Amino acid sequence: MSINEEVEFIELPMILGTVYLCGPITGETFMQAKNGWRKDVYEELTPLGVTCLSPLRHLKAQQLREVDLESMSPSGAEIGVLSTPKGLTARDKFDVKRSDIIFCNLIGATIGSLGSMIEFGWGDAWDIPILICMEEEGNPHEHAMVNSLCSWRCPTLEAGVQTIKDLLLIGV
Repeated sequence: MSINEEVEFIELPMILGTVYLCGPITGETFMQAKNGWRKDVYEELTPLGVTCLSPLRHLKAQQLREVDLESMSPSGAEIGVLSTPKGLTARDKFDVKRSDIIFCNLIGATIGSLGSMIEFGWGDAWDIPILICMEEEGNPHEHAMVNSLCSWRCPTLEAGVQTIKDLLLIGV
């Protein structure tokens, strides 16, 4: 086969990779944090072969007390070892380290997410690219270092999901 011959490719919508779903949890209800944007991104990407890692994937609503359902302050060992301060830190660190991309949704944040910013630092230290979804202005995470550490910045969740698809798509 010469370089001038046209090759026929079978187009497969195959995407492989692992994406960590980073974003604020504090200040959200359990249902908002677990079944909001994280569920939407999961449902969009997993049929394409992407593994999505949510920091809330191990929790079920029935495990939580009523106070926990209203605000995502961890109850610690009452929920399980992965929800203690040390356990959730180790779990999130493990997840970030084994991801190909950190997908961080900061849209609509009203306070800074300390956990998300720590995950940013881990990602940068391990050369894991970071995609953030964040408004053009008015977000409490607007900062020179956040902007410098992110590899891509998208103004909407939809644009962020499309960017992930484009980055992880396998083909010519």
